[in-house]
Amino acid sequence: MTDFQAALCFNGIVTVNDSHPEEEERKSGDPPTQENQQDAQSGPRSGMARSRSLGSLVGGLGASLLGAMVRKPFQSDEKRAGFLEAMWLKEAQRLAGKLGELKGAAMKLGQMLSLHEHILPPEAAKILSQLQKAAPPIPFKTIREVMEAELGDGMELIDGIESEPFASASIGQVHKGRLKDGTEVVFKVQYPGVDRAVRQDIKQLRWMAGPMVNFMTGGSAGPIFDELEEVMLQELDYRQELQNLQDMQELLNDDPGRVVPRGFSELSTTRVLTMELAHGLSFDEALAPDIDQTLRDRWAQAFARTFAQGVFAHRFLHADPNAGNFAFREDGSLVLYDFGCMKKVPFNISRGYGNLLRAIFSGQDEIIPEILKEVGIHRADGRPIEVSLLKPHADIVRQVFGEDGFVFGEDKELYDRIFELSRQQWFDSLGIRFPREILFIHRTLAGYFGNFSRLKARGPWRTILLEALAEADRDDGIQRETVSGLQSSAQ
Repeated sequence: MTDFQAALCFNGIVTVNDSHPEEEERKSGDPPTQENQQDAQSGPRSGMARSRSLGSLVGGLGASLLGAMVRKPFQSDEKRAGFLEAMWLKEAQRLAGKLGELKGAAMKLGQMLSLHEHILPPEAAKILSQLQKAAPPIPFKTIREVMEAELGDGMELIDGIESEPFASASIGQVHKGRLKDGTEVVFKVQYPGVDRAVRQDIKQLRWMAGPMVNFMTGGSAGPIFDELEEVMLQELDYRQELQNLQDMQELLNDDPGRVVPRGFSELSTTRVLTMELAHGLSFDEALAPDIDQTLRDRWAQAFARTFAQGVFAHRFLHADPNAGNFAFREDGSLVLYDFGCMKKVPFNISRGYGNLLRAIFSGQDEIIPEILKEVGIHRADGRPIEVSLLKPHADIVRQVFGEDGFVFGEDKELYDRIFELSRQQWFDSLGIRFPREILFIHRTLAGYFGNFSRLKARGPWRTILLEALAEADRDDGIQRETVSGLQSSAQ
């Protein structure tokens, strides 16, 4: 984020905080009730309490960024670096505590930030990474009450449930258990009131961040928040997640490198999901010094195949790269746990991004603007984006997806180039329009890159992408446009 962006962010926050969220809530027809004032120990807070907490968090971060901007002319580079590190450490501690307590969409955003540890001081990244593993748990008594209300007579199939949570996430808590036939399972149980909290968070985010997002995207805030709302509300339906799990099982049935646990429809409802316990190492355990690097490379390549096939071949993307959603086996296979955030990729975007990669890999940057325009990425007035703006990004793609294999996490100069490029092009990028469907595709790719960096992974990344494109060509039975044909049409 540039200093100018920080100032804009802060100005937007001041405007927002001059209003009264409780008045806005009353206007919407949702007056504060005892339910939405519940204690955080029994579920996520909502209503006025969430509004105040979110406003306080965003306002505090904006004030810190403004402070950094004001101090810049009076500090040496060394002192400025020290100040920024201390600032991010303080903000990370505050964010991790508050977002974990709030749960819902607020915690989900914190998890998204934590995936990009290469842009944060190590201490701050470590603190935020806690959001990937656990939120403050709610009492087991509350969890059991939800299960009994949802499963009814199905509880008779359960032999036991561990009272200590196996994991605590943004919208639900996970407990290990055992069925009476001896099957080890996990129960994913939705927090009471979290559906209301998620809707409230999204409403507040529209209200607080909407003007700034509109300014930066030329009026695209509505579609962006619509996409965020649609995906997050889908995550609240555990029956839909069960269907997603079963669809992924079918897609990956012949792939021993990726494991999808079995789901139990007779013990699953909208608010409770039961699936087989699939054992594996946690992400932190996968990073232990005694783990061979070749094993970490295999796990990362399984990540990459999941993304590439999800976008191009299956057009059904596992769109939540939070490290807590995976387990890692010593045979090199990857266990996929969470299927709440799945994204169906529209055909035109899948095909367009395939053409984009082929153009980049063949060095034909001059046709990239037209390819992007066909996908729906262009200037607000419909003009294609200038080649001069896109070529530096194509160069970075060619470096990362080079034929020799790129090692993530070792090239700090690359990250510096990316951030410097963002700083230089910030103003020229304002007003670029894009389809809402790419929001979670890009978020997923960025999250996987963060995971790759932690794994220090090397792999044949270009080959993995091209194999997925070839699989898409075979499965669709279509003759894709050649790059040379696109070049002719662009002239």
